[in-house]
Amino acid sequence: MEVYALQVWFGIILAISGLSLHRTGPAFYRNKFGFSLAIIGIITTILIPDKVPEPEMIMQEEIVKSLPWVIPSIVGSYLILNGAPVYLRKNHTFLISGWILLLFSWIYIFSNSSLPHYNLELEYVGFFIGVIVSFAIFVAGIYVAERITRISNLSTPLTDSETSLVKDILSRHINMEGEGDDY
Repeated sequence: MEVYALQVWFGIILAISGLSLHRTGPAFYRNKFGFSLAIIGIITTILIPDKVPEPEMIMQEEIVKSLPWVIPSIVGSYLILNGAPVYLRKNHTFLISGWILLLFSWIYIFSNSSLPHYNLELEYVGFFIGVIVSFAIFVAGIYVAERITRISNLSTPLTDSETSLVKDILSRHINMEGEGDDY
């Protein structure tokens, strides 16, 4: 395997590792490195010389071709998730701009795809029916879950020992932020 082919695979592994680290959540300090590691991996995969062997070159070209719709869809999804209602507060600017970016991504995909525009074959009709049925099942599942779960009564207040335990844990985490992990 050539060095440039290894660069492509190394970049993909870095990008996947970065996304995995980014998903560890705020409880772990290593999530701060996830986004930058994913960006380094993507850049490593994209910026390669012309001397790459055939399979890796095709993969790299497909990754580059997908960037015009992947980047707006990721940014749009991020904006939608951050603008979604949390404790009954919405950020309408984030929601609207996120949905516009997602709509742009889908328009870009359909305008640059190899799907026949007016001559739909049976497999494409089946694909769209599958997408619509899957979406309907997803929405129905959310509707049922929201209707079945009821708002529970308030829980009992914490006891003195529970309160001191929570205070100790929070003070330890606040005081140790930025120091070495015990994980």
